[in-house]
Amino acid sequence: MAAAPFLRNRYWILRQGKSIPNEKGLIVSSICKEVGAVDEEDPFKRPEGGESVEDVASRLAKAVVQMESQFQGHGDPLQILQTVMGAAMDENGSGSDELASRLQAAVTKPILSQHRKFALLTGELRAVV
Repeated sequence: MAAAPFLRNRYWILRQGKSIPNEKGLIVSSICKEVGAVDEEDPFKRPEGGESVEDVASRLAKAVVQMESQFQGHGDPLQILQTVMGAAMDENGSGSDELASRLQAAVTKPILSQHRKFALLTGELRAVV
């Protein structure tokens, strides 16, 4: 199964304040601060060879619209995501392959049946993990 175009960014998952590229030494925190300052000043400005904040927001919005149009029938996707991510993050490991394995291993009846414990209030914001 080919990855959807909006999933082409391999480093879009942040977990517990650490990103995969940071752990691999691909992104240095000081560079992130510089980019963050530029992003804050002009979220429409593309860095050389990169995406603007607006590019990322548009890509993520398209991803949500595409997923919503392809998969219908359940109203609790964020609670389900939080349930699976929480269970996967309880396991130790750091690599993206390990995370994928842990996420898949969390898709079990005992874990999935707990998703209503993460019910959201209207307009509530919360960290996933």
